[in-house]
Amino acid sequence: MNNNLKKILPFGVLLLLSGCVSLENYQKMTPTQRAQDVCQNNAQVNYYHNQINQFKQEIREINTLLSRGYSTRENCTVTTYEDNFKTNKEKLNKATKRVCTEVIIPVSNRAHEFKENKKFELIQALQHSENQQRISFDECFARVLPMSAKQAYNYRNQ
Repeated sequence: MNNNLKKILPFGVLLLLSGCVSLENYQKMTPTQRAQDVCQNNAQVNYYHNQINQFKQEIREINTLLSRGYSTRENCTVTTYEDNFKTNKEKLNKATKRVCTEVIIPVSNRAHEFKENKKFELIQALQHSENQQRISFDECFARVLPMSAKQAYNYRNQ
């Protein structure tokens, strides 16, 4: 394990266990560690992180559909019937039963082409979000790195 990792690891474990950071913790960190923590919790960086995860999930779903060649849908019917059990008022109870079956829908050529185009758009959006996240993180890092522990702490918690 390299020397820098040995120095950072105790603070990283402390941050994970506590879930929040105190000014005292920030005073023990190096400027690089503080900037890293602040920027990993930056709203704009997290916004792009969430977008990236969403795009990746949509791409995985399209890839699964295209490789499988079909999608499934649930087809449900609700049946109302009279129960033989009578209440005190001698009225028949009505009950409902929901029955569902899975329907397989093959992916048509047109749907396949549409999904491929959608996947291409998602990949472009993913690359854009990854780039924007990197830019946001780098700008944040450059802004926070020269800050004192107190300034970085206040900036993180604003």
